Amino acid sequence: MVLSCLPSRRAASLTLEQLLPGKKVAQSEGDVWKDVDVQIFTRPVQEDEILVPAVAEPLLVWVIRGEANIEERELTGPWEQSKARAGTFYLTQTDTPYLMRWQGKGNTCFEVLHLYLGLELVDRAAMSLNLTSSRIRMQDVSGGEDAFISGILSGLIAEMQSSVIANPLFVNGLLESLTVHLLRQYADTKAKIKLRSTLLPTWKLRRLRTH
Repeated sequence: MVLSCLPSRRAASLTLEQLLPGKKVAQSEGDVWKDVDVQIFTRPVQEDEILVPAVAEPLLVWVIRGEANIEERELTGPWEQSKARAGTFYLTQTDTPYLMRWQGKGNTCFEVLHLYLGLELVDRAAMSLNLTSSRIRMQDVSGGEDAFISGILSGLIAEMQSSVIANPLFVNGLLESLTVHLLRQYADTKAKIKLRSTLLPTWKLRRLRTH
């Protein structure tokens, strides 16, 4: 599959899927999910160090089950630790790749949801709030807790895994509500936005990882 022919959020999700260890157990499919890319993964109990690529669009990671100590750092910075457990979330929209490692609790793998928000969806939500989307960026959040986010994502998972076809009105309502909430609570309106794409080519990611 040629990544350059895919929407940027799909290309980003495929790149991250190839880099992070674990098994994908669910993937959003069909026009009802056209504004986002949603995946569910099981992750191994331990990972010593992994390079996480930059993402041009907001990436929300939500822990479905399990516990782990997560450590993250910039390529030349100190390690920062957070606790991941069911209901906690991680939010990023970064210009540069970073390093991550984790140690789970016990011998049980933990399960996470990855949700990439399309910029078209962010644009619509920002406009409804009288914000200029080109001048905002999501803050980095590690191990955050937010009951509203947990409720919305629980609803999306239920719809995604349902035996019936996902309802567009229901899914769109959840996604738009989630995006407005993220902009209200976690948007950085003073961020320095770069005009170039923030996605690092895969060959550069591999070279950094090898180094």
